[in-house]
Amino acid sequence: MAKATIAIDPVTRIEGHLKAQVVVENGKVVDAHLTGGMFRGFEQILKGRDPRDSTQIVQRICGVCPTSHAMASALAQESAFNIKVTGNGRITRNLILGANYLQSHILHFYHLAALDFVAGPDTAPFVPRFAQPDLRLPPEANKVGVDQYLEALEVRRIAHEMVALFGGRMPHVQGIVPGGATEMPTKEALLEYAARFKKVRQFIVEKYLPITYIVGSVYKDLFEQGQGVHGCSCFGVFPMTDDGKTHLLKAGIFLNGRDVEFDPKKITEDLKYAWYDDATTGKGAAGAETNPNLDKKDAYSFVKAPRYDGEVIEVGPAARMWVANAPLSEVGVKMLKEKFGIEARTIRDLGWDKVDAVLLDIGVSSLQLDEAERGFSFYGDGPLDMRMDQHSGAPSAWHWVNRESFDRLKECIATLGEEPQAGRIARAIVDARQKSPIDTTAQLAALVEKAYPPAWRAKARRHPATRTFQALRMAVNDELGELRRFLDAILGRLSLGGRLAVISFHSLEDRMVKQTMRYWAEGCRCPRHVPVCVCHHVPEVEILYKKPVQADDDELAVNPRASSAKLRAVEKIAEAVS
Repeated sequence: MAKATIAIDPVTRIEGHLKAQVVVENGKVVDAHLTGGMFRGFEQILKGRDPRDSTQIVQRICGVCPTSHAMASALAQESAFNIKVTGNGRITRNLILGANYLQSHILHFYHLAALDFVAGPDTAPFVPRFAQPDLRLPPEANKVGVDQYLEALEVRRIAHEMVALFGGRMPHVQGIVPGGATEMPTKEALLEYAARFKKVRQFIVEKYLPITYIVGSVYKDLFEQGQGVHGCSCFGVFPMTDDGKTHLLKAGIFLNGRDVEFDPKKITEDLKYAWYDDATTGKGAAGAETNPNLDKKDAYSFVKAPRYDGEVIEVGPAARMWVANAPLSEVGVKMLKEKFGIEARTIRDLGWDKVDAVLLDIGVSSLQLDEAERGFSFYGDGPLDMRMDQHSGAPSAWHWVNRESFDRLKECIATLGEEPQAGRIARAIVDARQKSPIDTTAQLAALVEKAYPPAWRAKARRHPATRTFQALRMAVNDELGELRRFLDAILGRLSLGGRLAVISFHSLEDRMVKQTMRYWAEGCRCPRHVPVCVCHHVPEVEILYKKPVQADDDELAVNPRASSAKLRAVEKIAEAVS
């Protein structure tokens, strides 16, 4: 069995940051260690010093991104001392940090990473290089890369000037302080900044972005490697309001395939393999300590391992953009289609990786139904909410009940609830809210029950409000729309031989799933009058069960809520013909 150990040190061209060592066996990586070999000690350096000095001291952590460290220090002091940032201070700091972002991205692509893809002349900085570099660019693209490498040095100088206009100097700005910035954003300074920004932006749009897509199109195989952990975090960058609650790139977490609200208290440090004492491992920033221990068994790095709610998670530019689901540039939209055959408008349109199996359970959580304050159930009294994500800002059930017209209410209850008494119920709601708002689930349930004809109430096997509450919940959360968007996207993400199983609880959902799966399983889709197939379409899936799988009596005895559940499943057998 062929086995080899390969080390790359440093991974980037910044000495001391990171060493990668992998063990390769039969062409596959079977073990890996990432080592940060430099002890920085900034936690110790800051002890006993005036906190106001920290905005300058921490910038020495990095000569490439000192501005971010200054911002982090200022934010920490503002939180500790309850300092409010001025409006001009907020805007000025955004301008400083934004200009630093520009120069940093240009630096990392051209002057740190591109040397591995561009074959420059046999002189510094293009040498020394790896003994067997993987250089694939065609000659014309390679020449563009070399020319832009040199031009990018000048563009970075301009971006540095943008930082220095408000930061005093670059690197290691002096203008970021707790409460705002030291420099006033005068008209003259803003015009100088804008003129430079115009030049930098032109370079990015006309040269930087196109060459990145060109390089990527030549190394498509690398997209299957080093895919990361599929979890992303963003603290929130570029505050757009003085209260700091709204950001250009929002704060958030993407974990286990969904967006969750960011909570800094869930960030902890894992020290198991780091050269530090384990006493504070697993604690957050407030309780963590940095006590070096070079004799620690099994340790191999000075880099701590941050966790979010116990999970490994990615931070940085790609993570920020994924959390924000930022729109792609016009250049990106155009070149993704030309070079990769991808139709995309936002980051998440690029999708996730291929998966082998997907189980979609589109029933609501019993835990949510049982919490009266969530407003889903008529068995307990609570506010009329019904939103799955209460932080989404979307209209709640209260809005539907108290603001929508009679016609919309009737249509909603009749269609989504399949309620034969939809008209009577909608009329009862509209009449009642004219006297006073309908604020709680108990109020609504009582109204619906009263609207039911006595004969119907006597024969009803379920509470008369069941269908109405179901309809409102589905409307509030756009449940059919969410299902439609999922079905439209999932087949392209499923590997050949991969399986998709969907459990639905509502006839409209089951109908959509059944019809979509049948459509996928179709062969020729030519019009009937065409005698010979010209579409060449083949079935993309095999339907695994002719009829949906449903709970048997034994399961229903322990889980009666499964009575309406239907499971349908398919296996992917072919890729779509474009």
